[in-house]
Amino acid sequence: MRRLYRYLPPFAGDYSGVGSALYELGGMLCIHDASGCTGNYVGFDEPRSYDSKQLVYCTGLRRDDAILGNEEVYIDKIVRAAKDMKPKFVALVGSPVPLIIGFDFNGVAKEIEHRLGIPAFGFETGGMKGSYKEGVVMAINKLLDYYVLPKKNELVRNADRSGKKVNIVGATPLDISEENLNALKELLKERGYEVNSVLSMSNDMEEFLSFYKADVNLAITQAGALISMDLEEKYDMPFLTGLPIGEFGTEHYFACLEQVFETGKSMEVSQVPVTVKGNKKGEATVIEDGVIASSIRVELIAQGYENVRVVSLFGKDAGMADIKVEYTENEDAILEAVNGESSVLVIADPLLLKYRENKEGVELVEIPKYAISSKLAHQKRWVYIGNGWKTNVTKEYE
Repeated sequence: MRRLYRYLPPFAGDYSGVGSALYELGGMLCIHDASGCTGNYVGFDEPRSYDSKQLVYCTGLRRDDAILGNEEVYIDKIVRAAKDMKPKFVALVGSPVPLIIGFDFNGVAKEIEHRLGIPAFGFETGGMKGSYKEGVVMAINKLLDYYVLPKKNELVRNADRSGKKVNIVGATPLDISEENLNALKELLKERGYEVNSVLSMSNDMEEFLSFYKADVNLAITQAGALISMDLEEKYDMPFLTGLPIGEFGTEHYFACLEQVFETGKSMEVSQVPVTVKGNKKGEATVIEDGVIASSIRVELIAQGYENVRVVSLFGKDAGMADIKVEYTENEDAILEAVNGESSVLVIADPLLLKYRENKEGVELVEIPKYAISSKLAHQKRWVYIGNGWKTNVTKEYE
């Protein structure tokens, strides 16, 4: 019962993470459900669905077919649609009903691939445990393992790695807005870095599959940290975990990035000591993805906040093993963090901040997150990368 929410809505699930990561890559996304989960994804978890023609389908799962295991009817639907639409690949994504009753996603995907002659992938998601983060990691790793890993040695050997090329890893609209992604790209360009590929947002399949040409991966979310760990193991690519947020946080970030290029060793920006440049302040609480929140903590410590409490709602994982973060999926714990009496600054999604009871003497900063508040977040998005944080949030540093 610890994940029973009475006040907060459900956050984006793993099937939405798969869809978000694959959305722009030219595939056909087939969500295996009776239409409810497809509606949740395109209506609430995918801001790009309103003005695009991407191929997202519901398989039209029906009770009798689900109970009797009549998989042929769904295979036939998908094959007929794919022959008309000619996607680059097919992704068959799970929802709660087939998860509970049982469905062979990988087996059905292989049959679809055999009939169509194009790649088909099965994703055993269900929206019942974990979060969108698991779906993002699952989708990106599966595609890279299929398309790139078998010819890794040849590709890496012939890759042009002149200059300072980086990949941005773990970017989807569920975590970061297009405006913030563009701000990050521009900031990297100003500092002399070339963005080689983004995994996976504002890109296409060709760019997606060219990731191996970069020198360093930039893990900007918890999903990005997990993917980057996998890429380091398989392709010997070091990574930097974090984001450049605020005036001091930006300088700190690029000092760390330069060190990764020089040493070839992975780093996490919040693990490197920060020089305090502002007057002493009280305690702050940041409720966000663990990587984004830890990057905000770097800037707040530099400003003089003596203790910055970081709370992640999206699960503990290996990518965050060395970062001091609290993890919770319990609604009472989330609301307790929002209402912490000792905090003079609370940073969180606007929907969470609505549950702050005592607002006197507390600064509330909204960091909209589509995975939490959907369209509400989309309406309130703003640029917090780089000096955007100082311009929109803080006063002149003392």
